[in-house]
Amino acid sequence: MPRPAVTGIDPTPFLTIVLPPILNGGLGRMLVVDWAEFTRQAPDLAASGLRLLGAKGDLIGFIATVARDGRPRMAPVCPILTQGAIYLSVGQDTPKRSDLANDGRYVLHAFLGRSDEEFQVSGRATSVTDAGEKGMVHSAIAFTFDRTDPVFVLDIQRGYWSYWENAGLPGTYPVKKRWSAE
Repeated sequence: MPRPAVTGIDPTPFLTIVLPPILNGGLGRMLVVDWAEFTRQAPDLAASGLRLLGAKGDLIGFIATVARDGRPRMAPVCPILTQGAIYLSVGQDTPKRSDLANDGRYVLHAFLGRSDEEFQVSGRATSVTDAGEKGMVHSAIAFTFDRTDPVFVLDIQRGYWSYWENAGLPGTYPVKKRWSAE
């Protein structure tokens, strides 16, 4: 049975709770790192993330973004890891591009591994405007749909990795590791 529409409610307070702004101390600045620094600070999380994203071939995962009206969206992506940073090259006319350009908040999530192993990083994406940097990113991948596709660098604020110990047996328990640039 469909749920009735709710009218007359300002969704902003709910969005603040569900999707909090990624701010450091309310000053409008957030503490973030690139992939290389994330790897130095949280090597076990980074290694697991690369394995789950598919380091032996092309990387693949899902990105959650925030639409202009505040709705969350999710889409498949092929992250590009080069020069110590993680990038996305996205189609010009895609919802991903407009979400990342407008808001920038993201969560990059890998496919699940054995024992429901899970990895994600979150932070803010920034548009790459330097032609040399965009060219370097596009050169790091086997194919590009369009060399004029927008490129975003994913700055990382948080990382999360978990798996189940003794999966399917009595005494199963989750192992969770979190990292934050804060």
